[in-house]
Amino acid sequence: MKIQQVILVFLISAICAPMSYGQGTIQMLNGKEKRYMTYQVQEEYVLFQPESKPDSWKKRLDRFNVFSITPDNGAEILVYDPDTTDGLEPNVEEARQFIAGEKLALSEYRKPMNVISGIGVGIGSSFANFYGIPGPAVYSAILGRVSPKLPKSHRGIEHPEPFIAGYQKQARTMKINKSLLGGGIGFAVGFAALAVFLAD
Repeated sequence: MKIQQVILVFLISAICAPMSYGQGTIQMLNGKEKRYMTYQVQEEYVLFQPESKPDSWKKRLDRFNVFSITPDNGAEILVYDPDTTDGLEPNVEEARQFIAGEKLALSEYRKPMNVISGIGVGIGSSFANFYGIPGPAVYSAILGRVSPKLPKSHRGIEHPEPFIAGYQKQARTMKINKSLLGGGIGFAVGFAALAVFLAD
């Protein structure tokens, strides 16, 4: 595509998708939220100015990772547009329930033992020298195969399946990341200690 055509497409996009002003919240499909000062929904991306950042500071999000945009003084603007003809993508309500489950995990899933056990595995793996590098990753993968239970305060509540699936997905991701973090720390500490010991 010639440079003139690229410029023309950009100008048309800017005209058809004007920048919207006013603070609000961008709801991501992974349950996380981002605060904005201004935003612009394009064909493939959502451009936004993060809150408390200068006007020249712009960030870009994949539009297909965004569920909705809600201005502080207005109604929710739905960005999520699923193709439900093949039944593979959840509809809007199912996606909303899934996100609610993810948000519960982000706010309430706290398991320090994931980091502690990861550190232990990392230290143990370090004794195998470089051959032990995959150890923490293998342990985290095994740990991630077990779906965490809902918090005790929610186990008596009859939640819809998308909500439970969202909670378990996010909690598993957090569990894997924490154990990987612990494994990396443990391996580094154990490797350093082993190097010092052998040097003596």
